[in-house]
Amino acid sequence: MQKDRWIKEQIKQALERNNMNQRILALDIGVSAQAVSNWFDGVIPPSRVIDIANAIADETLEMQVHEYLFGHKLLFIHPETDSNSLAMMEDVVIEQSEREALDNQARYIMHKRPDTRTQDEWQMLQHWAKEFNEEIGTEQVLYSQVQTELAHAKVGIKEVYK
Repeated sequence: MQKDRWIKEQIKQALERNNMNQRILALDIGVSAQAVSNWFDGVIPPSRVIDIANAIADETLEMQVHEYLFGHKLLFIHPETDSNSLAMMEDVVIEQSEREALDNQARYIMHKRPDTRTQDEWQMLQHWAKEFNEEIGTEQVLYSQVQTELAHAKVGIKEVYK
């Protein structure tokens, strides 16, 4: 909850720095002024935090949004490599929320007795298993790549520190 208050305060400051208000922000992101007002009174959905940062186009806010969503600070945004960082963050947030929704559906179905599950529920479980298997495969490939890099780096680090 404190984290949500912090990002709302950062957004308000960014609006002020950029001579914007909630009404202008609402127009820029294609929602009603009431929706924006409700977000500031309640919880701002993560994908909307990214929309807000994109609309305000404030580098400080972009770094703060990264910290809010991923839990670590960026020291700066490098224009050549990070020009699309908010778009990448948005993709990650969307993927995470889709994955979470799929996991929640699977958990709900798994709490039911197998003989009471519908055909659609069985198909959803098959879909979940396929997605999970693909995710494991991707993680295994990345793990192998990281292990290879670490093995090479250890040799290089030992040589540097001799």
